[in-house]
Amino acid sequence: MDVDRAKKRVAQAQALHDDVGTTVGAVAVEGPEVVADAAMSAAERLSAWLDELAWWLELGRPHHQRKIITELSGHAEEKVQRFTAACREALHPDDGRRRRLGPLKRLSLRRYVRRHGGPYGWPGWD
Repeated sequence: MDVDRAKKRVAQAQALHDDVGTTVGAVAVEGPEVVADAAMSAAERLSAWLDELAWWLELGRPHHQRKIITELSGHAEEKVQRFTAACREALHPDDGRRRRLGPLKRLSLRRYVRRHGGPYGWPGWD
């Protein structure tokens, strides 16, 4: 690994960190609480890992710090995986329970029932 190239890549990652922070802020404000907590946790771990990695490269990659960098990388990866799992769960719940229809869907269903009649509004029911 070339140290100068690694420093440039870390600088790029830190520049992208602001975009990630904006995204995490939007999720924290607009998203469900579980997803927001996972996003904040992932952002904190990624930030800590990037800061530690930049510091490690500035020191000249001392061998005794390599274990800490590896552990922080693993923790950050775990938190990001938890965040993506929470996003998937929020977008596509698969727990077997019935999801409540949104207000526009309920209105559309009421209109259908009114127009087509019958028990529960479904055609073919006598």
